[in-house]
Amino acid sequence: MAKTNPTKDTKLDTHELPKNTAIKKENKFKTFILKYKVFIFPAILIILLVPIALDIVSNMKPQKQNSADLVNQAKVEANSGNYKQAEADLSQALKLKPGDPAILSPLIQSFAEEGNETGSESNSLIQAIPYINQALKSNSTNPEILIAVGFAYETAGQYNTAESYYKKVTTIDPNSADTWFHLGHIEEFLGNRQEANADYNKAYGLDPNNPNVLIVRGNMLVSQGNQQAAFESFQKAATEPGINNQTKAEALTGASLVRRSQNNFEYMSDALSISQQAVDSDPNSSTALGTYGYNLVLSGNSSEGINYLQKAIAANPKITRNYFQLALVLKMDNNDPEAINYLKQAISYAENDNTLLSQKDRQAAKADYTYELAIIYDESGSSQNILPLLTDALTQNPSLVQDAKINFDKNGLFKSLASNQEFLKLIGEAK
Repeated sequence: MAKTNPTKDTKLDTHELPKNTAIKKENKFKTFILKYKVFIFPAILIILLVPIALDIVSNMKPQKQNSADLVNQAKVEANSGNYKQAEADLSQALKLKPGDPAILSPLIQSFAEEGNETGSESNSLIQAIPYINQALKSNSTNPEILIAVGFAYETAGQYNTAESYYKKVTTIDPNSADTWFHLGHIEEFLGNRQEANADYNKAYGLDPNNPNVLIVRGNMLVSQGNQQAAFESFQKAATEPGINNQTKAEALTGASLVRRSQNNFEYMSDALSISQQAVDSDPNSSTALGTYGYNLVLSGNSSEGINYLQKAIAANPKITRNYFQLALVLKMDNNDPEAINYLKQAISYAENDNTLLSQKDRQAAKADYTYELAIIYDESGSSQNILPLLTDALTQNPSLVQDAKINFDKNGLFKSLASNQEFLKLIGEAK
């Protein structure tokens, strides 16, 4: 099933590092060199092996692959994140069997998955369009084709178009859990959370073992405050038979985020181990890399954590949470200039971050990043733009007003604005 990064919508508190977290220096690891013995075979054995070797060589001539072999090979390549090779294999298979929906569907999906993972969704859609047109011309009622086409438009942000294809599938196959899952995702993008939950519940009723459905169910349980049930849902998703590497990484990332937040970092070692498993499952997953990197920092390994957070940004530059987390780490390391730089990037990219599923989510994230930027400017002794930043952040996300008030009254922040009536009015302390 195509990955849609549902775990990226899990909302957990990343506003501060634990107060007692020690930033440890990077451990140095010893490198061990394996020594191999070279065995010399008797000349008589070599002579006996010559006929066998000649027979092997004669059978090494390239054999023409059939389309089924190429499709299976492409599935393996896509599962390992080698989308280019998967697309090449499927294109070759399509030459052997033009118009075959069993080839066109995974080909369109591979383009969409590649764009989704790397942040190049629009370009991937452009590459997929010729195959989409070909598929719809001859297979306009094939559910797998319609889901793949819908996903290609969904990842590129064309939600209404994607929705039309998914809804068409529900009239053809109303018992498709995958389709109801995708429709729920579209409703989230459109800001219709209640409708999204209804679609997700329908998908769960049809297939309670579907990994993607279990992931979004985990997110729903997090939003309801049921962390243990959410953790179990993510863990179950990760162990379902046949799950692909990308979806497994998403499920494990969700499990790690929940585990980290339980009981004030009590299960930090579990969270770190699970996030490492996520990276092992899909080394190209930006969310997995970012979560593992931040967990390393929280566990005291700042140097390695920063390295993984930078890898996360390189893997998909559109995911703003990684910029935000890296900024928090750099702030703890007293590197305010770089922290400010990453926060500014997070703010500028927020509108195009499709891991923030609705406009409300994007607005809230942007407010968080702006508020943190105001704090860094204040703590560094600079009065630059603090009031405009606070006004912007607190207006976009009024839930930050109480936090700003506490920081002003008890934590010594924003004292340069102590006599500013506009600021005092903003936090409800105007006389």
